[in-house]
Amino acid sequence: MRDSSDYPFIGQSQERLYAWCINDNVDVCQLLVWALEDYGGAKWALKDTVNVSELFGRDRYKYVEPLAIHPDCDLIFLTDQRGKAISYDMDSKKVHVIGTHETFYGAIPYVPCFAEWPSDGH
Repeated sequence: MRDSSDYPFIGQSQERLYAWCINDNVDVCQLLVWALEDYGGAKWALKDTVNVSELFGRDRYKYVEPLAIHPDCDLIFLTDQRGKAISYDMDSKKVHVIGTHETFYGAIPYVPCFAEWPSDGH
C-alpha cells in the first residue's frame, strides 16, 4: 500500500481485512482498495481502483472521505463535504446514492469491539 496521499481506513468484510483510501497524488483522484491476502506474511493485494469523479460525478477537487466497508459484501461507503453519501459496489461497479445530509460529512463509522473484558467473566 504505497503512493497514497491519505491514511488508509481499515475494515473487515467477508472474513477478510480491507484497507482503502483516497489518493489525489495523481492526475485523477482515485479510491484505492486493498485486501490482506497473506495474514502471516502481511501481503496486501490491490483489489480495486476507481476514479472519484466517476463515483460522485463532479470535479475531483471536491473533498471525499471514506466511511466504511459492508461486513457481508464488497460495498464501500463514501461521503463528500456537501453531505452526499454513496455506496460503491466493487463487484458490479455500481454506485448508489444513500442520501444527502450535512451530518454525513465527518461521520464516524460503527466499529464492533470483539475484546473480552475481565468484567464479562471470561
